[in-house]
Amino acid sequence: MATQDDAIPDRQLSYTDVSGEPSFDPLRNSRFGWQLVRRAALFLAAGIVADTAVFIFLLLVAAITRSPAVVIVTPIISFVLAAVLFVAYLVMPVPALLAQWSRLLSFHAAAGETAFEHISAAMQRHDTPVDSLRPKTLRPPGEGARRYLELRRGVFSGFISCFEHGRDLYLGWTFWIYMSPWRLLVMKIGRQVQDWTGRGDDMHQTLRYESTRATIAALHSCTLEGIDAAIHAIDPEAGLAGGTPSVPIT
Repeated sequence: MATQDDAIPDRQLSYTDVSGEPSFDPLRNSRFGWQLVRRAALFLAAGIVADTAVFIFLLLVAAITRSPAVVIVTPIISFVLAAVLFVAYLVMPVPALLAQWSRLLSFHAAAGETAFEHISAAMQRHDTPVDSLRPKTLRPPGEGARRYLELRRGVFSGFISCFEHGRDLYLGWTFWIYMSPWRLLVMKIGRQVQDWTGRGDDMHQTLRYESTRATIAALHSCTLEGIDAAIHAIDPEAGLAGGTPSVPIT
């Protein structure tokens, strides 16, 4: 027998996994690994530029003051710069996209605020276990200021989007690994201890991320509730199987 959930495409959890299993394990996720390498390369380039600029500045000072002794402090400054950048690299979280899902509701732009508030209320109503849940304004390049609902749980982060796109309404979510290299190093040490105690095998490491999958399912479910709210805000007579035009985006 057909149900209301069967009547609307994508009501069941079906999302784009951008990195492949085991995607939720930061120690095994190749996409996260490459993001760490990319961040390291950026910090290295910044260090070289800063070091070069300081060296040129000290050479100019030495030439003006006719005191070569000024250049002696160059190694000290270079060491301090390198230490600061290294510490910053260790403690700054690095994001890596894990999964995403989105929908476009045709001619529902006016219901954007209703959908956003309903999604936020749904997350709280379901009492989804999270470390934090709050609206956050970001400025993606070329997009201007845009408000998101940000979820944090452990080393993971989720962003729910809801904004006007012309006369249409875009809704969707993205889910990320969001952790620092230092925390990754601590996790690596902890994983080694788990291997020694017999809890580091594939079964234990797979089951440890089931609650993370549940969080993704909650993001999906609450976003769908926001879609329902947007549909009813424009057409109160529309049911879940009302056939409101929408476009799933993969």
